Amino acid sequence: MKSLYIILICILLFGSCGLETAGPDYQSDLVIASNFLQAKDTIHYKGFEKRTGINVKILNLSVDSIQKLLKSKGYNSKIDLVFLNSLSAVKDLETGFFHRFKYNVAKKGISFYKPILENKWLVAGIDPFVFSYFQDSIERPTNYNQLTKGFLWATPNEDNLNVFLAHIKYNLRKNGFREWEQNFKQNQVIYDEGTDSLASIQFLFSKESDIKSDPRLNKQKRRVISYPTGNSDCPFADRYCIALVDQSLNFYNAERLIKYIHFYGRIPASFMIKPFPKKDKEGNCYFSMSEKAILSVLKKTTTNQWITH
Repeated sequence: MKSLYIILICILLFGSCGLETAGPDYQSDLVIASNFLQAKDTIHYKGFEKRTGINVKILNLSVDSIQKLLKSKGYNSKIDLVFLNSLSAVKDLETGFFHRFKYNVAKKGISFYKPILENKWLVAGIDPFVFSYFQDSIERPTNYNQLTKGFLWATPNEDNLNVFLAHIKYNLRKNGFREWEQNFKQNQVIYDEGTDSLASIQFLFSKESDIKSDPRLNKQKRRVISYPTGNSDCPFADRYCIALVDQSLNFYNAERLIKYIHFYGRIPASFMIKPFPKKDKEGNCYFSMSEKAILSVLKKTTTNQWITH
């Protein structure tokens, strides 16, 4: 009887060991699909990798490619997180594949972010629309409206102006947007890329990332960046956003990276990404136009409706 009892204990012990090894086999990799991060940008995630032992991989893909991959392979796409650099890109991605954060988690647990679209997207930074020029004695504009009144401008990336025009359209409503846009476009000149040794010396209007991510423009020591005023004396800005693929292969590792960015204070990238400003008593500039309002205008306006040359 005693021998039988010992055998039963051994069976239970081995059985419990078997259940333990059959548990979740968490992967050591984490895959980010992004339309602005490059594979080489994994170097900026070394701090996270050293702290957690999780290897970060970055797939640089267009929004269309991310959409097709999620649609064709669903949760087997091997994508864990999606990082996008524009609300225009967020508009083009269906939200059905993304995890919905609980309200209390989004508001308190990861308060660095601003949750939008039913808490399926997290706003993780801003990309202001800026002026960039060489310091000289020539008069320069200080607000966006002046670009419609005689100041010539060029842009290194015209596709990035959709969100800016959405700001203008929302604020003007039906009172003069078409005339404003026509005057704005009439003052646009062709962007001169310059050469490797001498980059463009033009007055530029663009998102701040266009200037800071361009190695030729970034090397120009005399080129400055200024922040024009829009509503409430604030610059207009696009948003950097993050989404977590629901039931992804490395779901819990992805959550750890989201929390790491929360404590780190910004998205790790090759250039400084400004965090979304929080309300305080120090006079920080707040954005008068919500992400919901911007997305609403973008959804009502197709790309070919914006005036082009």
